[in-house]
Amino acid sequence: MALTPWRLSYCRASSYPMTSVDDSLEDLPEKLNLGCGWDYRDGWHNVDIREECQPDEVVDLDEYPWPWEDDTFEHVRAWNVVEHVQDLHHTLNELHRIVSPGGTIAVAFPHPAGRSQWIDPTHEHTLLPETFQHELAPDGWEITHTNVSKVRFGRMLPDRWAMWWADHLGFLIDEIQLELEIVE
Repeated sequence: MALTPWRLSYCRASSYPMTSVDDSLEDLPEKLNLGCGWDYRDGWHNVDIREECQPDEVVDLDEYPWPWEDDTFEHVRAWNVVEHVQDLHHTLNELHRIVSPGGTIAVAFPHPAGRSQWIDPTHEHTLLPETFQHELAPDGWEITHTNVSKVRFGRMLPDRWAMWWADHLGFLIDEIQLELEIVE
């Protein structure tokens, strides 16, 4: 059995009809589930790279520009997606472009010292919340919420202590979740 990259292998079996990139953008729901894989969400526009997932739309996020108009979505969910793209700078700019002012982007990614960051060989980037505030990130968004997913021992600690421990000693936090708001 041949191995395939993560972003190409995990899909949800669904009978939901496919839509074409050429279909009218007016019919899109205001919520985008980017890289949906197995997590198909009713009421969302579900996008993945593989047809086998049967998403609403098949899109390769490494091809720019993405097929949506500016300010198309009010909410974007990119759970364990951004660490897999080849060009992070381009991806962050595209996320900013497709979300309307006042809209939100929810992202989740492995902590750099977390076990899951190093298990998956298709991770292209190591991220921290500060990545989204770096000078190369788009202006016009702010982090409005941060959550961390801790391993067993870490669950006993407040988030702030767990982040310090993970940054200095590692393997305490598995995943970081952020909510960004477009403020332009």
